Parts: sequence; C-alpha cells; structure tokens
Amino acid sequence: MFWGGISGRFGKGPGLFWEKSWGTITLQSYCEHVVPLIASYIGQTGLVLMQDNAAGHGAKATLEEMARLGLRPIF
Repeated sequence: MFWGGISGRFGKGPGLFWEKSWGTITLQSYCEHVVPLIASYIGQTGLVLMQDNAAGHGAKATLEEMARLGLRPIF
C-alpha cells in the first residue's frame, strides 16, 4: 500500500510505502504509521484531510486519534 498527500496549493506532500514488517493494515497499525504522518503534514500546512470511508479510516478509534492530533477529516 502507498499513502500519499497532494495539494493544489502546496504540491506534492509526504508519501509512505507500507512495510511488510508492519503486517496487515489494521486500525492500530494505521493509527501508528499513517495518522502521525498525516498530522505532521496537515499541521504544517493547515490543509483539510479528505479520505474515503475505508473501515480503518472511519473507525471510532481512528477518528478519536485524529481528533487528539487536531485532524478533522472529511469523507
């Protein structure tokens, strides 16, 4: 899996290739590896996070972790 960010204003953002050693993508691993990257990028730019409604994206624990880091995603 590859996660990447792009903005019309700021251009190419960070990218992340999922490492096999991280195992499968679960709620916990998504919050551990992807959410902090998103938060660091969004926090620097003031952008809004838009994502689909994949199970890990819309899970209550993921949304709580994002809120803790100041992210308010739109779907």
